[in-house]
Amino acid sequence: MLVTLNVELAQAEFTIGTEFSKDAGLDQLHKAHKIALKLYGNEGVRVADVAHQLGLAYTNMDNSKSQYAEDWYLAALAIYEKALGKSAVQTILLQDELVKVYIKTGRHEEALETLRQTLLDKMERYGDYSESVADAYKLIGSILLTLGKCLYVEKLVFGDGQKKVLATQKTLQLIKRNSGSGVKQEKFKS
Repeated sequence: MLVTLNVELAQAEFTIGTEFSKDAGLDQLHKAHKIALKLYGNEGVRVADVAHQLGLAYTNMDNSKSQYAEDWYLAALAIYEKALGKSAVQTILLQDELVKVYIKTGRHEEALETLRQTLLDKMERYGDYSESVADAYKLIGSILLTLGKCLYVEKLVFGDGQKKVLATQKTLQLIKRNSGSGVKQEKFKS
């Protein structure tokens, strides 16, 4: 009851949206986490639920808080995997959030690895032709395109001057120009 109350108070604070209310919301979530630890121990699913909420809260802040989000997500993930299994809904949703943090912080390889690891679990839970699986494949393709790996494969298959290769190069240039982050393109040895 106290855990739920603190989580609900935190959500109300986040709804207000000011810096002060965000800090107050984080304080409420930290209180909820301490209470959950006392009530349920280190491996309680309710502890993971609150850790997940903390991760979400930090994700919605500026990029400097991304490490906190990742830490809370990983703590919750360890509990969910142990208590509920890898193909549990909570586990899968949390891994999707973790992928977003990796992408947000430019850690595309880690995002790819996590996506690849979760594909079989998503297929088991939702089916091969589900929206969740399709979204994972789409995100994998987007990351590969951003990293330039698709371009590399196309150049190997079609050659440098082919229409598909030129279209992919143009798309990559648009992504780089619009992202503002100077997406790095990996170089591959042929």
